[in-house]
Amino acid sequence: MEPARSTILSWLRLALIAWAVTRGGDALAGLPLAGLERPAVELSAGLDRTDGRPSQERLSGPVLADPCTTECVAAYAPFASSWRYLQGDLSALERGLFADAADGRWDEHCLLTAALIASGVTDARALNRYQARFDELTAELEELGLASRSPRRRAQAIYEAMHRRFLTGGYQVDATDLALVLDRGRFNCVSASVLYHCLAARFGLSVCGVEVPGHAMSRLHLPDGPLDIETTCPGWFRLIDHPEKQAELLQKTIGVQGAEGSSPEKRREVSDVELVATIYYNRGVDLLAQKRFAEAVVANAKALRLDPSSTTARGNLLATINNGAVEAASAGRHAEAVGLLRQGIALDRRYETFRVNYVHVHSQWIDDLTRDGRFGEALALVDRADEDSVDPAYFAGARLDVVRRWARAHLEAGRTDEAFAVFDEASRPGGPWPELQEAEAAEVSRYASELVRRGRFAEAVALLDEALARQADSAVLGTSRRTAVAEWARSAMDEGDYAEAIRRLTYGTPPEPTHESLAGDVHDLYSRWISELLARGRRVEAWRVTRRALGDPFLSSRTDGPIAELSGR
Repeated sequence: MEPARSTILSWLRLALIAWAVTRGGDALAGLPLAGLERPAVELSAGLDRTDGRPSQERLSGPVLADPCTTECVAAYAPFASSWRYLQGDLSALERGLFADAADGRWDEHCLLTAALIASGVTDARALNRYQARFDELTAELEELGLASRSPRRRAQAIYEAMHRRFLTGGYQVDATDLALVLDRGRFNCVSASVLYHCLAARFGLSVCGVEVPGHAMSRLHLPDGPLDIETTCPGWFRLIDHPEKQAELLQKTIGVQGAEGSSPEKRREVSDVELVATIYYNRGVDLLAQKRFAEAVVANAKALRLDPSSTTARGNLLATINNGAVEAASAGRHAEAVGLLRQGIALDRRYETFRVNYVHVHSQWIDDLTRDGRFGEALALVDRADEDSVDPAYFAGARLDVVRRWARAHLEAGRTDEAFAVFDEASRPGGPWPELQEAEAAEVSRYASELVRRGRFAEAVALLDEALARQADSAVLGTSRRTAVAEWARSAMDEGDYAEAIRRLTYGTPPEPTHESLAGDVHDLYSRWISELLARGRRVEAWRVTRRALGDPFLSSRTDGPIAELSGR
């Protein structure tokens, strides 16, 4: 039972945080599919992989309606939803192969020829040459009088002759190519099984392929029942009654104890057409390991055409598309990544990994555009992505975030009018919505706080006043303005200029209705001013300040403390 390359998907999760930090580096953590809420990347392994590990495969103006760049448009071009369009251009031999396989059996091809074409042979003369070599062995076997032997003894003789004459180069994990078997004697479980089926059928034996998780083998249908055969082990038949020694032989041959999940209920019989599909499948796995994603997609699509029910080929096709997108995104080729993910989503909208990575790649792309000041392109990108309805809530938030960052860039450059124009344009056609108004208030307040920190108080207050003229009821803006004028007043008070401090504190604020905290602050400033003058013996000036306080409309009836003391004398 050979684990070889896994015929079941090895589902892996790419931690989004790690990917964001490494920009698509090898930040992978293996997890079973069960229990994953939103896996970010999935990788696959093929038949005959002995190590048990999967093959790895991450400032413009205020007009918002900038068109998508050519790159963006290409990413969202229409495409077919069927996987068959992914198989690419077929060779002349492949066109004949797939036409013959349409009814699920080989009528015009023998298994040997079909397997060689799937292995990549494109020359009819090469096919004839390999057929001649195969015929040489069958001629030798015919001389042994196999027809007179029992089916089991006939099967054993064919098996041992195959290892003696053809499988002489030793086991090799990626030796799926049948031409490699016939040229150099290298083999794996798929190529050995295909060759054995060709020989067995020539001598009247009933045989089919068996696919198990991580492995391929052969099944003989004998008069006394089915017999599963490990085609990679030369001494398999001699140890047929000693399963423990068979396991030792398998360990010695391919380095493992047995194929994971090879219990009878997990074994799937495959036809000769489906067996040829595993050749394409394994080619896809090899190409995926080499990060030749486009070619791997083609190979898996061909495997699915021959075996539409293969969950392993379909899983590897989806994983290959996804991993190609991750690789492209890691290299900054966002449009290519998005195009691949959209293809994947069209193939299977239930494949959650595509949806998660679709969002993540767009997040990276949008972030790159906004960092470069290409805000209009970023918004156009969000609008195009939102049309796919992959994650409407995310893209609604992404659109608002771009608007905020665009407005922030204008504010920081001193372009207040342009900043407000960004928010105005974003509110069309239905007018501002609550989240947009909150974003505007937050951005204005943030920048006003920065102006206050730099000592540019008047600019901060003017900005907040302009924003309040647009949103008079904004609690955030109101609080920010009171904070700004308080800091502005404090700077004057620190210099001993109480008159200027009071002017700044009440700047632009009507006395009625008076905010309670503002009245208290004005009262405190007058009290400190009067107390300081009295402490210095400057009673006349203190009296004048008191009379001014008594007439200040912001104090109303609040004239306690030093004000009351002087006014009562």
